[in-house]
Amino acid sequence: MAFKKYPTVKELQKDLKQKKMHHSYLMLGEEEGEKDKYIGFMGKILIPDEEERRTATGRFHLESEPLLDAADFALSSSMFSSKRMCIIRNLDQMKSTKANREIFTEMMKNLPESTTLIMTTEKNRPPDFITSKMQEKLFIVQFWRHFDADIFRYLQGTLQKKGINMEEKAINILITRTGRDIKKIDEAVDMIYYSGLEGTITTQTVEDYITDVKDITIYEFIDALFMKKNTTLPLFKKLHEDGVPEGRIFYEINKTVDQLEKYYFLAGSGSSIDEALKGCGILPRNRDKFLSFSRSYPEVEIKRLFPLLGKAEIDRRGNTSSKKLISSSLFELVSRMTGR
Repeated sequence: MAFKKYPTVKELQKDLKQKKMHHSYLMLGEEEGEKDKYIGFMGKILIPDEEERRTATGRFHLESEPLLDAADFALSSSMFSSKRMCIIRNLDQMKSTKANREIFTEMMKNLPESTTLIMTTEKNRPPDFITSKMQEKLFIVQFWRHFDADIFRYLQGTLQKKGINMEEKAINILITRTGRDIKKIDEAVDMIYYSGLEGTITTQTVEDYITDVKDITIYEFIDALFMKKNTTLPLFKKLHEDGVPEGRIFYEINKTVDQLEKYYFLAGSGSSIDEALKGCGILPRNRDKFLSFSRSYPEVEIKRLFPLLGKAEIDRRGNTSSKKLISSSLFELVSRMTGR
């Protein structure tokens, strides 16, 4: 069965050049880096102010988060911004339960005009629970996977625009080190461009500079925070620089603390470890990681976090958090948690 033909990236690009935005989007296909790149463009068009964009953007990953959280954000209004952007990643990994289908239908039916919804799926067609009537409300964009020759030409063109001369072998190494991801390729080129290097970029230069340009996700930060790793504060700084809203970061911290508190309650009430883990919603594949969280944060430490969490929540809701990272109450919370 042939795939239905949907608008391509070129059509989306044409719209964005004219600053034309649709109310809701569905991005299809495996080219995740390209999706991220255009989501970034869309955010700047929709909410030009960087600080406002941070607080008015919600990002949700359905492979690990419930649809209800995303729907709550999408359907609610903001006291501090006239526009909002709700980004829902990996929609195809949502469990197609009756409850989820009802939540999705409600979200699509009652999405406020002030909220722009952007959803992604790795598959090349919409999930079955998106009806044809719902599809009429969506601007569906097809992101086809780039072939190596296309990526090579793209990188050559990008280097030429920035006036960078690079050996052909070095180009191939850069492509490999960035996992053939367009967004990561752009970041790597920027890294070289702003380094001030002169002359022809060699393979040795690429190997020296492009060691790791992978995306930092909020889940890597949470893992580092609850394992008290030395990388916690640098990861937090990266999330801040990438414009991840403090509310989104706070939600993940608070959720994990709540899970640990419930785990200790269940374990203290006579449940076995596995029963307690199941009771607080920990999947079997995350068992060992969560238990390492509990070793880093025993019950007495979790109780000590509540006043800090409360202060961070009050500041966040009152919009008193500083634009400067180090002045942020959330930064204070993270620093105290890691003992910095």
